[in-house]
Amino acid sequence: MGAQVLLFTRFDAGAMLTCLETDRPTLTLQVPATLQALTAHPRWAGTDLSSLRAVWAGSSLLPPGPLQAFHARGVPVCNVYGSTETGPFSIALPPGCASSHLGSCGWPAPGVGVELRDARGQAVAQGEVGELWIRAPNVVRHYWPRWPACDDAAFFHTGDLARQAPDGSYTVVDRAKDMIISGGENIYPAEIENLLLQHPLVAECAVVGQPDARWGEVAAAVLVLREGVPSGDDWTQPLLEFLDGRLARYKWPRRWHRMNALPKTALGKVQKPALRAVLDTLHPS
Repeated sequence: MGAQVLLFTRFDAGAMLTCLETDRPTLTLQVPATLQALTAHPRWAGTDLSSLRAVWAGSSLLPPGPLQAFHARGVPVCNVYGSTETGPFSIALPPGCASSHLGSCGWPAPGVGVELRDARGQAVAQGEVGELWIRAPNVVRHYWPRWPACDDAAFFHTGDLARQAPDGSYTVVDRAKDMIISGGENIYPAEIENLLLQHPLVAECAVVGQPDARWGEVAAAVLVLREGVPSGDDWTQPLLEFLDGRLARYKWPRRWHRMNALPKTALGKVQKPALRAVLDTLHPS
């Protein structure tokens, strides 16, 4: 296409905002951590974003705050879904639907077949949560050297849970391995995380399951609080009050922890296995 691509050695919110003004790119690909950093930067409100036709965003579920901040500036944020194995995306939200489908990752790309299946491999009804199975020419067939990546019907089992809306669009709710089963009820950490991120005390958060003698598992919330919140304050009470009426009580975190930083990958994803290992030392099973 003859398009120019601007690459950075590492992400820096200030440098990115300068790039948007001086180089005026028309598209940019971001992840939740970088979206948060851009909208929280002191120069955010004064930066000229008029060159951007859209922001493509993926790698994990998108928190509502940054989405609303970009939309308020007239820039649609288009959620895309996929993985390395699917080369890399399979489902995408068009810019024209970004405002009407907040939280959705849109519709399958041309030639991509998507199905939702339960743990037994049976199709789930529309509106119910199931694992995303994807079949397409761009899906990898084998891992090195010859380990099959797909089932006998050429479906790649993503390990991600989603539901389908009546208009055919998909919304990812969480990773199957991150789902918490507490007292027989399914709890999706992403739902709790996105709510907590809307509270002004919370800069970052992650919710993971922890073993519990009574409930089997309980939700544990690990938060990075914004500067100025004293460590001795009872910071959990305002968060519980915030969840009241917004989240069913059985989904409330039963354990709360504060950290200076969350362990992350190079793409800004929270490393939940590393986080669980830290919490296991505090609450051994």
